[in-house]
Amino acid sequence: MLSNRVNKKKFWTILLLGVLMLGGINAGLITYYNQYTANFQVIQPISVSGFGDNYIFQNAFSGGTFTEGTLNKFIQNDGDFEIDLSLTTSYEENGLSYSGEGIEVTYEYYLCEIGAACLADFQELTGEVLTLPSQYIATLRTSYELSLALESGDYSVKTTIEALF
Repeated sequence: MLSNRVNKKKFWTILLLGVLMLGGINAGLITYYNQYTANFQVIQPISVSGFGDNYIFQNAFSGGTFTEGTLNKFIQNDGDFEIDLSLTTSYEENGLSYSGEGIEVTYEYYLCEIGAACLADFQELTGEVLTLPSQYIATLRTSYELSLALESGDYSVKTTIEALF
């Protein structure tokens, strides 16, 4: 009888150890097989297109005055949130950048939903921040007037568009 009890204890001990070992092996496998990799791509929601990045005036007449010009851009917000865009216009003279002094700037724009037909009148932007709603495109017209006596050299006028987060 005693050996029968010992055999039963050995049997249950071995069985319990076997179950624990299988559980430990399975736990190791489950940890391994539950891992996964998620790949994603970050895409800039704001895109800008239009006619050139800036106007470059070469070989201007010395002492002449270039009075005005216009830059047109299309700014599209493909994101799911509205965004504020800061606008800064400056001019460059022979590689040196200037803003404020000697240049007067007016920003005008109209907004359309992406993919929708839109004919709208330009409205003047007060200040230098354009709020672009989600899934909209803005047509931005930057008009400027230089009140400078131009010397011989290279000049350009450019508008910088920066997102405010």
